[in-house]
Amino acid sequence: MTCLLLQDATIYDILDIMRNLFELIRMVKSADMTAQITPKSVSGGDSIFLPRILRDYPQFNADFAKGKIENHIRGKYGAEHFADLKIHRTAISYYKNKYGSSTIKFQTAFQYTSDEGKKGRRISQHKAETKYTFRVRDKDGGTNAALRCGHCGAPVARLGDKSCAYCGSEVILDIEQAWEITGINIIN
Repeated sequence: MTCLLLQDATIYDILDIMRNLFELIRMVKSADMTAQITPKSVSGGDSIFLPRILRDYPQFNADFAKGKIENHIRGKYGAEHFADLKIHRTAISYYKNKYGSSTIKFQTAFQYTSDEGKKGRRISQHKAETKYTFRVRDKDGGTNAALRCGHCGAPVARLGDKSCAYCGSEVILDIEQAWEITGINIIN
């Protein structure tokens, strides 16, 4: 059947099919190049989440946290794998605070170039999601100490609270507090 179609086709028909095929190949290559140079988008919720974070943790420094996360990504995916890792953007994408146990999720767009042998070098665009968690520890070393009023046992809503919302007693917390990276995943 194919042979019959080609027998009936003129040289111009065959050339037209070949031109269309080459144009399709060019478009696929162009789309691949565009995907290589276009950074992944990140869910930037800084303007939404940062005021909430600062309300709960006035000492929080977003630029420091982003720098810490970017350095972690460079350490995990950079030097040993790809010498030319480039970070495009890091933004807050999620925040949840419940009784002093807080999690912020950051999304980071980054790229690196990999050597694909005979095909040459290829730029790859990626997006990582990093969990940044506020840890509370007893001074004795126990993790995630319960934030409770020493008088009535009610939960302390925020670490900055100076008095119990239920009984009014002064809240004295004998704890250590720190933000730390608790997870990182590549998402695409």
